[in-house]
Amino acid sequence: MEQERKIKVLVVDDETTVCQSVKKVLSRMDVDVEIAHNAREALAKLKNSPRAFGTALIDLIMPEVSGVELLKVIKAYYPSLPVIIITGYASIDSAVETTKLGAFEYLPKPFTPQELVDVCERAINKYLEEQKKLLSELNQKTSESAEAEPRQPLDVDLPFSEKELRSYTSEQYVESIDRSDIPRHIVAEDYCAKGKRRCPRFARMGRPCEGECPFLKKEAEKRAKLSVEGIIRAEAKDDVIDVDMPFKVSEVMSATCPEYAYALTRSDVPLAGKWSESIPTEKRVLVVDDEPVVCQSVKRILEHRGFEVHPTMSGKEALSRLESTPYDIVLLDLRMPDMDGYEMLQAIKERWPDVKVIVITGYASVESAVKCIRTGAEEYLAKPFTPSELVAAAVSVAEK
Repeated sequence: MEQERKIKVLVVDDETTVCQSVKKVLSRMDVDVEIAHNAREALAKLKNSPRAFGTALIDLIMPEVSGVELLKVIKAYYPSLPVIIITGYASIDSAVETTKLGAFEYLPKPFTPQELVDVCERAINKYLEEQKKLLSELNQKTSESAEAEPRQPLDVDLPFSEKELRSYTSEQYVESIDRSDIPRHIVAEDYCAKGKRRCPRFARMGRPCEGECPFLKKEAEKRAKLSVEGIIRAEAKDDVIDVDMPFKVSEVMSATCPEYAYALTRSDVPLAGKWSESIPTEKRVLVVDDEPVVCQSVKRILEHRGFEVHPTMSGKEALSRLESTPYDIVLLDLRMPDMDGYEMLQAIKERWPDVKVIVITGYASVESAVKCIRTGAEEYLAKPFTPSELVAAAVSVAEK
């Protein structure tokens, strides 16, 4: 390729020797190497020519702004750029954190020249493939637009076709336009017709969520799980709440929400502190570990914090339980006698993508941590872990 059109590799490390060594090794590739000694220099180079870079190598420990913070900024502003983390202070925690943040690879120092070249080639190939895909999609949209039906303007004074206007605004805006060229009603930019509400996801994506609205789904699940004895009994009989408040419970629930009905007492006033609370629900956890002591210990610790815990010591039995029983979280040991932990993790994420997985292992390593997070695990805990670490991981995952 021509010199000015070569893919660039950005190397960010405060050690000059490291930068020069990496640049010399990568000289065998058909790329240009740009060096930055801190985050400020790196972001300036990316801002000047963002599309020229095919990958970035970032040192984890740097003065002023760490590699983790720089990674966050890059993924926020240049999400398609693959980032390779290089560090002389490798740890499972930093490997998990950077992988969750979107790092393409985590490469502990010292690494061999061939390892460096291999990971850079994979990162650049991924970048080029994504750019090619984006270009193909753009060409397809352009072609479809050219072959589209003749433009039908909304009005003589507003010479845009409905399709054009929809692509630049929204379905709701087009529906609100009449022949006076003025919206019949004002529609908020973040209003989602599918969810019938103002929605931050709609504002971010510019379109409704695919499939069922997650907010409507969550509300339906919450109503389905409503199990407060008095409310259910009253609703079943369609009783009024009180002689001084002659509304049926079903009417109050439909006009407000289950949480409000749940908070009502015979005083006709929501209990202080109850209104705006969520109806308490239990998270169901499946523990998969061939050590009985681990299963029982985890069960006792998590049940104390309100989780419903089911232990199993077999991978095949765990998959069978998942088939028949809905679980929110799976605590999965990587080494099981009847199944490979990685294969089981992959099977869970493919068949039950909404189930959260926390990997627990007594054979922890940076490589396995990165692999598990990339396969879909939400957390990775190395044995031995403390009860507080286990609870913190479970609560964090349950709240996602």
